[in-house]
Amino acid sequence: MFILALLLGALLCLAFQPTRVAGLIVLIVLCLLHPVLLVVLMTIVLGIYLFHRSKPKNHPTFLPKE
Repeated sequence: MFILALLLGALLCLAFQPTRVAGLIVLIVLCLLHPVLLVVLMTIVLGIYLFHRSKPKNHPTFLPKE
């Protein structure tokens, strides 16, 4: 549970500029201690990247009114 709390704290730190370095350091240390975490995070990031890449660029979000 402590590792999960550190991971969530590190990911939250990455969202803000003043704490980004601390978040990166914690994330690197966690990935060095638990290599499976690195594989899981890389899989999630790759999935998000491929999802955004596969969406069409000019699709309407709603049907036009007739």
